[in-house]
Amino acid sequence: MPAELLLLVAEHLDPADILSLYRTNQYLHQLLASKLAKRAWRYALQSLNSPEPPSWLSLPQYAALLCDKHCQKCLRPGPSLKTIWQFGARYCGDCFNQRTLAYDQLQVDGGGDRYHIPHVVQLSSIIMETEESGHPAIYDGWRTNLEATTAHVQQCIAWDEVQERRRLELTLVERKAKLIARIRAAGFLREWNEIGLHPNWLGAILHMPRPLSDYEWGKVRSDVLTFLLERRKMRERMEQRDAISFRLHTLQNALCDMYWHQLECETRDRTVPLPWDLAHLDDIVQLVSLPRAAELPEEVFAELLPKLIPVWKQERTQQIMSLLTGKRCEVALTTSGQGSPASSILTRSMHVAADPLNEPTAIFFCTKCRETVTGTRAMSHVCCYDYSESYLQTLPIEDIDLDQIADIPGDLYENAFRVAYYGRYRWSGETLRSCEDIARTVLLSCGSGSATNSRSSRPYVACGSCSVPGKALLVMRWEVAVLHACQEHADEQSTWIPVSVQVEAKVKSVEFSRCSLTEDEWHRRCNWICDCEGRIPGEIGAALDWDEMVIHLSLCRPGVAPSPLEHCRRSADSPSYMPPPILVVDPAVRVAGVEEIYPAAGSYLNSKRVGCVTLRSG
Repeated sequence: MPAELLLLVAEHLDPADILSLYRTNQYLHQLLASKLAKRAWRYALQSLNSPEPPSWLSLPQYAALLCDKHCQKCLRPGPSLKTIWQFGARYCGDCFNQRTLAYDQLQVDGGGDRYHIPHVVQLSSIIMETEESGHPAIYDGWRTNLEATTAHVQQCIAWDEVQERRRLELTLVERKAKLIARIRAAGFLREWNEIGLHPNWLGAILHMPRPLSDYEWGKVRSDVLTFLLERRKMRERMEQRDAISFRLHTLQNALCDMYWHQLECETRDRTVPLPWDLAHLDDIVQLVSLPRAAELPEEVFAELLPKLIPVWKQERTQQIMSLLTGKRCEVALTTSGQGSPASSILTRSMHVAADPLNEPTAIFFCTKCRETVTGTRAMSHVCCYDYSESYLQTLPIEDIDLDQIADIPGDLYENAFRVAYYGRYRWSGETLRSCEDIARTVLLSCGSGSATNSRSSRPYVACGSCSVPGKALLVMRWEVAVLHACQEHADEQSTWIPVSVQVEAKVKSVEFSRCSLTEDEWHRRCNWICDCEGRIPGEIGAALDWDEMVIHLSLCRPGVAPSPLEHCRRSADSPSYMPPPILVVDPAVRVAGVEEIYPAAGSYLNSKRVGCVTLRSG
């Protein structure tokens, strides 16, 4: 082959390939050592992005310093051999000790750890030549060359560090690729891709700066596959949890559709359960816990709801009835007050109440919201549902990497329940305290009105503990009296005073004149349901208080002034309309100063809830 063609081919070779060609035979050696091959050497060195070749080394020598993997003295191979750029050579350990001297062997003060013998010999000859000739220019020229050599050495050290980092990166990539190939062969590739951040021990296996050998894989194989098997079980558990959670959402949608259908037909039951009420029924638990492959459309839940709701009503009624204290009255009771006598309110209600939870004495006091709750409203009272933010620690797979979750704590279904319903939990009557005895006492102390039952007649009674006989009476309706007894006299035995027709008429007139004020207060005590048809997740059919509903409306109706009165309806869980207590005083007391007789009269005076009528003592 002509020399020109060989040199043209050499221009496209790497430095290591040109070195191999350079060392093949005498002809190629002479050809590549000639000036004609200088262009090929430079093209090859440019591919390494290395510093410019120094003037004191030929191009083949510089290429050998960059690319060789053996000792330049004994030719012992070894990829771990390091180039000593200060010496311009590559040595193994033995040759390094043979070709260098310690500074104490030179009998000089200070200096580096080791000195290169060829450089020491060269410096000695320069010093001797300078002394013999008497021309310091020889030494000065050597110093100039030393400075240039030092600058070039620093460039080569920086280049070598970059190359070492690249070699390490390539080694780690190759090691990871081999590890993944073995994991794929074992059938755990999906689990590997879902790990995210690797544990420390697995990261140590990945980042070892050497290729993965069969021997090393055999040592770590058991630990790696056991770890991935645990991740597979955890993923399957999480997928099953998410399937249950999705089906519970489907149950929620089916119940919401039924709810809106009843509203359109004006046949809505006042005791419609919430989704989290039905989610603990055995039929629902078995249905939504089916394997993930089972398809459960919304129609399946829609067909079950008419059968499940009566079961829920029966169970919840039994739970609430077990909270009531005492026995219901079975005989007629008569009371007499200062007004006209009539039959007992309690007795009349017993005959008309087909549902025991609709009886007037079926009242509870909620220790959380500190309001009274009737038996029917207690079936789905907001405060009775536990709420916990612990479900945030175990969100679905797409929200949090698997490596951040050790496992789903507790029961799988309970965890899915909390995730589906945003931390809500099952109903509990721990916050309800029975007011049956208090209501019975209040009703027996009331003077009857003109209506046929307690719900419409709303008889009035005065609190004996908060009244001054003959001078001031704190008068309220009997439902307010029950709430008043729980809030103000929780640990005391309250006494109640029947009121006359004149006092009752005066109280009604004060209530009527202050209707707008008490309406505003009542609105803030009510629970509200938005007509947005559940556009906000987790709040479909949920009863919210006034402040919560204002926030809800700002989300579901942006740009509209958030007013629950315009866009919402009162929940069946809301307390009934009950005007606050009215302070009735004798005119003589009003003139003399009611605050001196009744210390707490200031708040009633400011809110204009004070009536004046002649009170006869006894």
